[in-house]
Amino acid sequence: MIVQRKNYFLQYDDSARMRLAENVLRPAGKAGLGIAPIEVRPGDFLLSAPSYIISPVNLVMSKALRMLALAAMYFVAGRVGLLVAHVHVSVSPVWPATGIALGALLIWGLGFWPAVFAGAFLVNLTTNLPHDVALVPRLLQAAGIASGNTLEAVAGAWLVNRFANGCNAFRRVRDVFRYTLLAGSLSTAICATIGTLTLLGSGFLAKESYGAAWLTWWMGDMVGAVLVGPLILVWMRNPAVRFGVHRAIEAMLLLMAILVISALNFSEMFSSGNKHLPLAFLFFPFLAWTALRFDSRGVMAFVLVICCLAINGTLRGAGTFAVAGLNGSLLIMQMFVSVAALTALVLAAAVAERRSAEEKFRHLNLELEQRVQQRTAQLEGTNKELEAFCYSVSHDLRAPLRTIRGFSEVLLEQYRPHLDARGQDYLRRTSEAGLQMDKLIEDLLKLSRVSRSEIQHADINLSAIAEEIAADLARTEPGRTVEFAILPGAVAKGDERLLRLVIDNLLRNAWKFTQKQPEARIEFGRVNGDTSPFFVRDNGVGFDMAYAAKLFGVFQRLHSAAEFAGSGVGLAIVQRVINRHGGRVWADAKVNLGATFYFTLPSAGGSSN
Repeated sequence: MIVQRKNYFLQYDDSARMRLAENVLRPAGKAGLGIAPIEVRPGDFLLSAPSYIISPVNLVMSKALRMLALAAMYFVAGRVGLLVAHVHVSVSPVWPATGIALGALLIWGLGFWPAVFAGAFLVNLTTNLPHDVALVPRLLQAAGIASGNTLEAVAGAWLVNRFANGCNAFRRVRDVFRYTLLAGSLSTAICATIGTLTLLGSGFLAKESYGAAWLTWWMGDMVGAVLVGPLILVWMRNPAVRFGVHRAIEAMLLLMAILVISALNFSEMFSSGNKHLPLAFLFFPFLAWTALRFDSRGVMAFVLVICCLAINGTLRGAGTFAVAGLNGSLLIMQMFVSVAALTALVLAAAVAERRSAEEKFRHLNLELEQRVQQRTAQLEGTNKELEAFCYSVSHDLRAPLRTIRGFSEVLLEQYRPHLDARGQDYLRRTSEAGLQMDKLIEDLLKLSRVSRSEIQHADINLSAIAEEIAADLARTEPGRTVEFAILPGAVAKGDERLLRLVIDNLLRNAWKFTQKQPEARIEFGRVNGDTSPFFVRDNGVGFDMAYAAKLFGVFQRLHSAAEFAGSGVGLAIVQRVINRHGGRVWADAKVNLGATFYFTLPSAGGSSN
């Protein structure tokens, strides 16, 4: 049941707990803050079916509060930055407010620019200008600089969103470089130019100080964009920290090492007279360690620690960078921090890219394994269906054929005197057709068994197999004169039963197509050496090579059954067996000049010939 009370809705049941929640959450009156629950739903808290609050703050109030918080943070950061202003009271070499504004606009949207303008306006309005400056010039100067600060943040956020993957700019190396160029260099130059021109036009900046002021302004904003902006983005994207004991110990050791190196660089602990030894390079191995083990969040946290310690030491005139006056020393320090942050961010992005690629690879590998399992299951199902079909063919179809052939032969033997010549011819044709059909079924079963049977690899003497088949052929037709030339010692690696089918079909083909030759010759051998293809050659009728593409198809015949008997399955079996052994088979022939069939197999040593 939904009950509407003014502008607030409560979804509840009739229990006492829900009525209590309604009474507690009812607004006091119109003078209240307007913060009330939009919806209360059953949840799990304390009791079995209590309530929890959804969207306790309306969107308008939420945006207003965030804008107020952004303006306040910008003002505070700006006032802190102006504490180290040296070239001019409005120009600071340390300006973290740029990073705050850039991060806020990237996370919350460009619609929060008024908060940036308000914070920047208040900062510049409260700048320690001379007391005799009138209110209008103060307002104009503050508005001009605030416009530059706002345009800088808006331009930087738009460019990063458009070209550097927005809030995810630190997941890829190319986006890190784009962010640094667009937000750290280009957009900050806008603010530095507008701000210094505003001071120059208002008479608050001398012409001879313009170059130093512009450089200081630009570098201060750049470090804010390169250091504070990424710090906000990477931690807002993933604020949760889940460290085990070992990782926490590793983080503490890394922090201690960075603190020690900071003490060596930004204090008088390791100085030589008036000079300080340049030991800032010692940070880079530990920043690399951070990037490899703690991603971009750890990188920015440790770089922030280094930056704060470096600023503290430089302001006190101690350390590696305190060499060229306060403003110059701060600029040198800022350059070092920028380079260190960029280096560590690039390395962290490279590590993140690699981890992402590895995770994607693992996912694809897992998906591939699942697909293989699915395909295997489908193949197993198909094989079972094929086995059932083969069983049906071998039993259910061949049994009627045997019956037809049997009764036809009985009629021819026992009732021949009662049949005229035409009736006897019909019965003879019926018996021959049944025999041919039975032979076709047998060949199809052989072809299916060839495709499904498991290959048992061994070294096979093909010459011995060829000699056995040749002797068997000679016994079947002793009246024919056929010369067999079989190369001795031809050995290949494969399944003996399947390779016997290959040699048998090729030799029987040669025997069949040389039956019209008075001096037939059939050869088995290798083209050239132990690694060359095998061949079976005859001097029979041959065939036209224009039809060679049909040669190895099932039931494809280049000669009629009246000329040469056969089912048209033998060469299909040959090709299937050779393909399963990883070889290939092809033919070359000329009409009335014979044919040669070539095939390759893995050699006895293991390589394919």
